[in-house]
Amino acid sequence: MVNENMFSQKSKEYLSLAKEIAKKYNDYKIDTDHILLAFLSEKESPLYKIIEKRGIDTENLRNQIVKNLEQLYSQIDKAVESETQRLINLRAEIIQIKGDISELQNELKRIEEEEKRLQRALEEAKKYGDWFEEQTVSLELQRLYAIKHSYQARLKQYEETLSQVFDRGAVVKFLKGELSIDGLVKTALENSPLIEQIKDLGVSPDRVIAKISYKLFGKKPKEPEYSQYLTRVLEQAEDKAVSEKETEVKPYHIASALVEAKDYLAGKLLEQIFGGGKGEMKNISQEMKEEEKSALERFTVDLTELAKEGKLDPVVGREREINQTIEVLLRRKKNNPVLVGDAGVGKTAIVEGLAQRIVNKEVPPELQDKKILALDMAGLMAGTKYRGEFEERLKKLLDELKKDGSAILFIDEIHTVVGAGRAEGAMDMANIMKPALARGEIRVIGATTVDEYRKYIEKDPALERRFQPIYVEEPSVETTIEILKALRPKFEQHHKVKISDEAIEAAAKLTHRYVTNRKLPDKAIDALDQACARKKLSVVMPPPELQEVERQLKRLEEEIVEANLKGDFEKEAELKIKKIELEKRKNELLKKYGSVEAKINSVKEEIKKIEEEIKKAVEKGDVDKEYELKKRLIELEKE
Repeated sequence: MVNENMFSQKSKEYLSLAKEIAKKYNDYKIDTDHILLAFLSEKESPLYKIIEKRGIDTENLRNQIVKNLEQLYSQIDKAVESETQRLINLRAEIIQIKGDISELQNELKRIEEEEKRLQRALEEAKKYGDWFEEQTVSLELQRLYAIKHSYQARLKQYEETLSQVFDRGAVVKFLKGELSIDGLVKTALENSPLIEQIKDLGVSPDRVIAKISYKLFGKKPKEPEYSQYLTRVLEQAEDKAVSEKETEVKPYHIASALVEAKDYLAGKLLEQIFGGGKGEMKNISQEMKEEEKSALERFTVDLTELAKEGKLDPVVGREREINQTIEVLLRRKKNNPVLVGDAGVGKTAIVEGLAQRIVNKEVPPELQDKKILALDMAGLMAGTKYRGEFEERLKKLLDELKKDGSAILFIDEIHTVVGAGRAEGAMDMANIMKPALARGEIRVIGATTVDEYRKYIEKDPALERRFQPIYVEEPSVETTIEILKALRPKFEQHHKVKISDEAIEAAAKLTHRYVTNRKLPDKAIDALDQACARKKLSVVMPPPELQEVERQLKRLEEEIVEANLKGDFEKEAELKIKKIELEKRKNELLKKYGSVEAKINSVKEEIKKIEEEIKKAVEKGDVDKEYELKKRLIELEKE
């Protein structure tokens, strides 16, 4: 059963258009070909886009499909007329013999009643010993039996004759009076060879049945209804939406279900258009899903949404830069900030910090309803091999940004917009964006290095005028330590290790002193991440010393086998002695490192128990015990 409440507004519009197409062709059922024509009538439909993407002239294709379908409809209408006439003649014949059948059935009822009366008379004659009456009644009963059998034989003959045209079960019901003449004729329609031919074409059988029924019985629905085939397609679309955890059935769900319905008329046509097997059809469904998304959904990442979900790292020590960015965004003109600084100083982190502030409502009211969308430049340019494709994508993106007044576009490496998409005299991305930036229709936050800003942005005065640079300096060692402390929970959760304050300070100070070709805080974050990974590896992997012994043992085993095959038994004996010594060394190492591992596991178990005891102490309000337990927990974590 199709639940129309699940369908999006756009999906309902396509279904409504399909209904109008069905009315146009005098169909009382909306079938798969009607919804296909509805999709091909709209340039924004997923099917239209995916066909156009393959370099097919979609308008010409639609006209050709309409032409072929109209020819098919004409043939079906002729077949419907012929079948209707056959059923009208059949109905007239049934009406004619219905009188004879009714007369026979009435006579049989009268005979059965007379039989019952004579049976009672016979029993009474036997009871009183009236031999003459008994013989008379018996003769009359024999005569009635003969007439009854004659009538029954005639009824059986009618049954056999009708069963040659109709289903026997339906004929039996008709003779019993359980099925009307129209009901019997309808069974003939449903079992007609025409219906099987219609099924082979991929047309829903109830669509043709509805047409013939109207001509036969005058039954016409007020509005076209969904055919059996289209109902199944829509149910499949609902299943797709549910499996993708979507709250609505979108047009691409219907189009995808239509593509996969290879036994139906629309599915057959689409298979001819796209070709390919099951894998190809699956790829098309995925492509349609992508095409259904808006340009903003396809080519940007919502940083404010990530901030809501807690997926962004905390940002500390960048209050001045974030405040400067907010100030620029609040300006009436030149309100597009561009963060300029060396690689690794945390330009992207500043934008993420702004996104977190917006989510936490820690910004002026003018920015509280805004969202920051990070542009995926690679995704925007990928696959734009034909001239004009990049410009078309960018134009759609800018149009959606204009409509969505709450969106602020973040372009990392903003210098790449200069020259992006330029080919054979076409405009590059910067020139396409300039008018929208000049009119204040879109707002952009950029990020780039000092060298790239001078090389690309400053050389284009018209573009440079649209941006307000904010210079981001490398943070101090003290600020870097605060940043690392803020990131500590994330690293501990990821690597399953504990990070001490000393490790954080060492990461900041040592990288500042010795790693001169990179900037804080990026190099300190990398060093800490690397140290955590190494610590985790040392716990889960055997120590290098033990690994070396195992490698030597494996090599010795191969040499022993080789010596045995060559018959060099003296060498084999020497190698076996070496193997025994190595195995002894291996056992010593296992004992040594095994005890360390056992101790680590023991400490972990104790930490777990103490954490549970701390919870109980907090619940009971035992402050002294809580203090002692926390003190012990700190000591264990240091171990």
